[in-house]
Amino acid sequence: MLGRSKYNLNEISHDTAMELIQIVCDAGVVVDKVILDTVGPAEKYEAKLRSRFPKIDILVSKKADSLHTIVSAASICAKVTRDNHLSQWSESSSSGQQFGSGYPSDPNTVAFLNNSVDKIFGFHSVVRFSWSTAKQLLDTKCVPVVWEDNEKSDEVKPSKLGKRLTSYFQSNKADNVLMQRHAFFEERCISSVEEI
Repeated sequence: MLGRSKYNLNEISHDTAMELIQIVCDAGVVVDKVILDTVGPAEKYEAKLRSRFPKIDILVSKKADSLHTIVSAASICAKVTRDNHLSQWSESSSSGQQFGSGYPSDPNTVAFLNNSVDKIFGFHSVVRFSWSTAKQLLDTKCVPVVWEDNEKSDEVKPSKLGKRLTSYFQSNKADNVLMQRHAFFEERCISSVEEI
């Protein structure tokens, strides 16, 4: 997505599922088993969940909503909740325009996207900017933008263990020192200014 930091849909889904499980466990509910539909490779997702919740029996499978009744019920609840949120957003929107189902095959969705794109700001936050249908409209109908974040190719990544303590001190060989800026400043595009 084009936020401060890239955060793909699989990561969002994984993190949200883990957060929901954690909330339920923190509320005192004894969770014996969790069944989830796969998002990305099922084995990796299942391993990720098992490492976070080792005492819970975790099953991640393709088509879980058609294989397990409880997942079907959860899927229906999620869709009803999503539709309710979109309905509330639609009612609060002054345009009154139909936004459709959200799928590119829906003429109402396509009309909504075409009519609501702003040349400078793009779309309302309800639209996922990284969606290919939205991206195409942004590319064709909006002012071109170059995102500096997308052009970093020789970026130095810190090691998984972190920096060495000595990296925080100035070296005698100033030309060889490459300081990694803190992610807080990178994500917010904050840079040092010497003159105003």
